[in-house]
Amino acid sequence: MNKVIKNDNYRLRKIHFFCDSILDFINGITIDEFKRNEQINFAISFALIQIGEEASKITMDFREYHSHIPWPNLIGMRHRIVHDYSGSKMKILWETATISIPQLLEEINKILKTGDDSK
Repeated sequence: MNKVIKNDNYRLRKIHFFCDSILDFINGITIDEFKRNEQINFAISFALIQIGEEASKITMDFREYHSHIPWPNLIGMRHRIVHDYSGSKMKILWETATISIPQLLEEINKILKTGDDSK
């Protein structure tokens, strides 16, 4: 059995997966539909938690080398959802899913495409 090496590359690819998932979840829906759909809310919240969790495990060297990615914000969103879910505002989740996640995915794609994911 092959053991998975959980390095920065692995974690970056997991973040990529969860970003893609969020975009799939919101594809074709409006903010009003988003607010009413508990399943999508839970799915997006879970994916954001996973993104923050993976971001927190990426090495400081990698984060510093790729400082254009807002690592503290990714980790902070995870903490906010985990520790204050009932207080999480739907507008913030929606804006994160529709604005921040596409931007993050674009940056991750650049890193993965250039192979600059091993710093």
